[in-house]
Amino acid sequence: MDPDLAKLRQLLQAEPRCATSRPMKLQKVLHDFVANNEDASRSANFASQVPDDLSDFVGIISSPAAMATDEVALRVLKALKILSRKYENRVRLGETIVADLVRVLGEDRQPAILGEAANVVLNVCYERDNVARIIAAGGVTPLIALLGATQLDLQANAAGAIQSICFQSEGRSYVREMGAIPAVLPL
Repeated sequence: MDPDLAKLRQLLQAEPRCATSRPMKLQKVLHDFVANNEDASRSANFASQVPDDLSDFVGIISSPAAMATDEVALRVLKALKILSRKYENRVRLGETIVADLVRVLGEDRQPAILGEAANVVLNVCYERDNVARIIAAGGVTPLIALLGATQLDLQANAAGAIQSICFQSEGRSYVREMGAIPAVLPL
């Protein structure tokens, strides 16, 4: 197991309310995991291809305390993006975090946070079942809205998530029905 992910699991097991009781410790552990794994070519987590035990981690995105601060929210989403690079993780994450991802996408948050949420959608939507989950949770509408953002990175992240959804025929049909084509064309 990735040592940084092991530290995160250990913290979450020892202090399930660490977002409230030890927010700086949570932020530091998340920072270390992201810093050491963000580059996929040097990621110990990705190199192992062993599915990760995500049982302690998936609840963090649904924690109002964890997601209340921009720094922690950004790192949670970056960690989810990293973890969702692996097939087994994508399958399990899709079952547990889609509703929370869609909630974040619809919030008035920093562009970096919204962009990372879109990146997680992009990764989890490599799996057909997760495309259906994103559609059912209403995730396409906020992604289309993000195409109109003034920040180019955020537009690109939202477009990437929509492209990932469109790899599945039901995703293509739904995205088209929701009016994404006129939003994509000016980009």
